Amino acid sequence: MRKSLALFAALAGCLVIATGAWATLPCAANSSCAIEIDNTFSGGCADADLVWCPGGDADFIVIRATVRNCLDDPLAGCNLRLDLDGQGDPQDEMGATNIAICGSQSQTQASDANGAAAWVITGGGCGRFDLDWTITAECATPEVELCDNTDQFCVKSADFTGDLTVNFFDTFKYLPALNSGLGYCADFNCDGAINFFDTFKYLPHLNGACSCTGWTLTAATLGECP
Repeated sequence: MRKSLALFAALAGCLVIATGAWATLPCAANSSCAIEIDNTFSGGCADADLVWCPGGDADFIVIRATVRNCLDDPLAGCNLRLDLDGQGDPQDEMGATNIAICGSQSQTQASDANGAAAWVITGGGCGRFDLDWTITAECATPEVELCDNTDQFCVKSADFTGDLTVNFFDTFKYLPALNSGLGYCADFNCDGAINFFDTFKYLPHLNGACSCTGWTLTAATLGECP
């Protein structure tokens, strides 16, 4: 009888230890990730996914993650790392330009009480790009990859050159489009024409000298945006 009780106690102790380990272990199967567009600035564009700006004062992409443990409970205080990479194909009408993204290619945040974390992605340049993104939980050894995906976007920006600064170099690219009244990149209100309405959207970014530090997407052939 005593041996049975001792064995039961040992098993119960092992169960408590195992349950405690599961409570702190990030579980990819129970976790979730999502990517979405906030296009409040543009109000939704007819021919682009978003109109963004290196100053962050326009549309942007949001990547969200919720990490849960192996008991399917939210895991708070877990460092989640977002790793970014990708390929960009600037619109031909802009000539020799880039598509670039603000911030570091690797960004870490601690999950909140709900196990959630979110990253805002903005940048410069005009054209099509593929964004490769991976989210990894660092609060385990070895680390646990929660998700890995690639999404494609068409963007416009007051930063026509894609150097992550809005200045007179961008104006040199904007003015010919304004003069002709035609083009994709300078049509900020997405109505099919370039006129003073688009200038009203461009000038605040120019006046604010919107800028950020970041990185340039690898050049690739992805095709023109509509």
